[in-house]
Amino acid sequence: MDLNASSEGPEVGVNAKNISNKSESRTELVELKREVGLWNGVGITVGSMIGSGIFVSPGTVLKYSGSIGMSLIVWVLSGLMSMCGAMCYAELGTMIPKSGGEYTYILEAFGNIPAFLNVWTAVAIVSPAGRAVSLLAFATYVLQPLFPDCDGPPFWAVRLVALALLCFLGYINYSGIKMSTRLQNALTLVKLLALLVIIVIGIVHLAGGNTENYQEPMAGTSTSPFSIATTFYSTTFSYGGWEFLNNMTEEVKNPNKILPRTIVTSVAIVTVIYVLINIAYFAVLTPSEILSSSAVAVTFGNQKLGIIAWTISIFVACSIFGSLNGGIMTFSRVLYAGAREGHLPKCFSLVHINNKTPGVAIIASLIGSSVVIFANDYASILAYLSFAMNLMNLLCVLAFLWFRYNQPERHRPIKVWFGFPAVYLVLNIFITIFPIIEQPTEIATAAAILVLGLLVYYLAIYKKNETIGRCMDKVYYLCQMLFLCVEEEKSDK
Repeated sequence: MDLNASSEGPEVGVNAKNISNKSESRTELVELKREVGLWNGVGITVGSMIGSGIFVSPGTVLKYSGSIGMSLIVWVLSGLMSMCGAMCYAELGTMIPKSGGEYTYILEAFGNIPAFLNVWTAVAIVSPAGRAVSLLAFATYVLQPLFPDCDGPPFWAVRLVALALLCFLGYINYSGIKMSTRLQNALTLVKLLALLVIIVIGIVHLAGGNTENYQEPMAGTSTSPFSIATTFYSTTFSYGGWEFLNNMTEEVKNPNKILPRTIVTSVAIVTVIYVLINIAYFAVLTPSEILSSSAVAVTFGNQKLGIIAWTISIFVACSIFGSLNGGIMTFSRVLYAGAREGHLPKCFSLVHINNKTPGVAIIASLIGSSVVIFANDYASILAYLSFAMNLMNLLCVLAFLWFRYNQPERHRPIKVWFGFPAVYLVLNIFITIFPIIEQPTEIATAAAILVLGLLVYYLAIYKKNETIGRCMDKVYYLCQMLFLCVEEEKSDK
């Protein structure tokens, strides 16, 4: 597998002469290919957004909001907030048509340190924590029908299934963008079918006059702004993923048209689905049943589907499968972009000569999640994740405002209404600051990881520590040698 760097960024290409004369004739400049169209983009985005969140979060949202009515209001507001953010990212993505998403925009607006903290946060918290939540939810839903009389599947069974899925998805994404996008499109259709089944059942249940749970929808509503803000931690996690396509802008066909259309269409679809499915949950299940369930959709299916209730677990697993696939596909491009700029080990910028994928970055993106899946506290993982996500989204919308103020004449294929960033900024500040009072330990831990990022930046990038540099060079050349040797072995057979 001959590897070379993309045509952009620092020179990290393979000098095949130093390895074998045979591979020299095959050495060429490799770059990512534009193969993502509108429907593939919608499949990637919708498939990434709809994952474990809508099946894991409803209980947490109900717990902190206090009532069914407030829960639904939070889901609607989170969808509107996501749309405001999506519009800002659509302008940024067409104005700066480079892969890397938030990292790239923050780098151009504010420079190296904020950009490094963005990619550091993604590597240290956002990616491994978010993926771990989804992996554990997948394994739980798959194994739940096998342990109907237990409180839940065994700890180690869940972790081993999660780890096996992680490895499989890594292989799929390593093998090429076409294979991963086809899988993503298929899984997106399956998950939409599953959610449609739940929505239809809920509507039929309501139409039959079963409206007991909606008699006093606002009863018990929390009046604490800290608790309400904390509910957004779960809903923003569930809506997360609308910005993923910006991470792979260089692989989108005609991004000036496809990117904004994809983002807006996807967020609108997911918002409608999320609100309707929560209405269905609350129509069938009582608040106490939702709060006590670790798998809300399975509990829903057990009550309404009888002997075929096991199909809900399969549908939910497929939904989470698609979200994980989209996350791995797009996050590896963030590592790729960070390596091009010298903020991450340069081996992450290597591109597979045949598959046209950032193979080393894909493999590296799996490592953190394989460790975090052995945690056993969903709530803490969500707190770390949501705080970090909101903080980086806040920084990105500030970059949007910076460009508008300092570069008003810069070419913008689309220019959105200024109200979108204003609303997004206010809501982001609210849900970033207030939960600190409600969950100080988790937030302090996430903040400590950010401070550690500053130390890493100082030693590895600003001071260019020689020991760290030599280690990274060895890793880089090891990657080259390893993949080239595999290619030679294959060609000799």
